[in-house]
Amino acid sequence: TSGELWVTGTNVCAGYWQRPEATAAAWTDGWFRTGDIGVRAEDGYITLQGRRSDLIISGGFNIYPREIEELILEQPGVREATVVGVPDPVRTEAVTAFVVLRDGAAWTETLQAALIARVRDRISPHLAPRSIAPIAELPMTSTGKVMRRKAGSSHLMSAKSSKRKRGFRKDAQVCSSLAKKARVLLKMIVKHKFFDSAMTTCVLLNTIVMGMEHYNM
Repeated sequence: TSGELWVTGTNVCAGYWQRPEATAAAWTDGWFRTGDIGVRAEDGYITLQGRRSDLIISGGFNIYPREIEELILEQPGVREATVVGVPDPVRTEAVTAFVVLRDGAAWTETLQAALIARVRDRISPHLAPRSIAPIAELPMTSTGKVMRRKAGSSHLMSAKSSKRKRGFRKDAQVCSSLAKKARVLLKMIVKHKFFDSAMTTCVLLNTIVMGMEHYNM
């Protein structure tokens, strides 16, 4: 059973400097809650699994990025990797990986499939990333720690931007189609002298209704 590592002793600091709220959140009865999750073996050794703040909850499973990242880094061509959970309507969070390739390495669908299969076969299918994306560099803190959540939020912003662009292209196509239909109708009105106001109104209203149906309004 895994759990959070708590420590105490004379060599443990008494709190965060001028941060009483953070101190109250991290200390309990003299014990410092490190935020590290680990498993204690029968011989007393503790194996760290990851940080509590990095925990991914996907499909009811608690998933720690570290073991997934270590497997991905075994793949030739991958220089750096980070794993995060992105919001998912079905799984709560979807396991998503970001990789930085080594110089000369190329990103292909075959490589992505190999990385996913490595995790699925070596650990468990439910730990395998739902998607993997190559990025130029991982976001880091000033001390060199990977900012997993920032990588995930950047991915979501990029996905939303792409979705908006696709929406704009679709809107432009719809407008172009409606314009062509309107020009055809106008030519028919002029050619056949359908200048009766009632007839013209019906034709134009029909064009508007067609546009609304196209937009699912």
